[in-house]
Amino acid sequence: MEHILRSNTILKPSLGSDVSDQILNQLQTTKEWRESQRWECLVALVHLSWDLTHSAHIAYMNTIRAKIAKEYPWIPFKLLVWVEADSRTGDRKNKQNVFSQEERKYIFENMKAVDKVYIEFENVEEQNNDARPAWIVQFLQPDIFVSHEEHVPTEDIPKIQSRFDGEVVIVNYWDEEKYLGEESMRSKYNRSTTNTIKQILS
Repeated sequence: MEHILRSNTILKPSLGSDVSDQILNQLQTTKEWRESQRWECLVALVHLSWDLTHSAHIAYMNTIRAKIAKEYPWIPFKLLVWVEADSRTGDRKNKQNVFSQEERKYIFENMKAVDKVYIEFENVEEQNNDARPAWIVQFLQPDIFVSHEEHVPTEDIPKIQSRFDGEVVIVNYWDEEKYLGEESMRSKYNRSTTNTIKQILS
């Protein structure tokens, strides 16, 4: 039997055969979780890869929470993390992850700042590439979609914004000073995944 998401009329473009029902089940469960929160709080969705999680990553999550709390003070919110699949990170950065997508999901699930986590599609057929991130934002319909310029270039924001009724919010690493009142961990310790790997190798 065809999975319910494959025949859903809001899914444009339609999902290819390379997207397994297990992945779709996870996405459907995430959608149901999002709907259960609709009248209780805002849901902010953030798309991340984050191999070798470090202090700048933790500070970034805290910055997201601080920024949303400041800009939407009248209602509580929950943070939903969309973990980039290993195959996507490999294609984008031309390297293999140290931490697998399952490990990264586990790390996010155990962060104080995070309320819900799911892993994106590992593979999507070529004609369905615009499913990321506009399609998933369209399907999940978060109140807020959070990203930084490395994942969502400024020119892509209108396309994403057209897919849902919420708001696109860009949070960058240097926003820590504004919203946390602290020097950016990224600049303070020259902390990034690439620099961490170089430090280990040296």
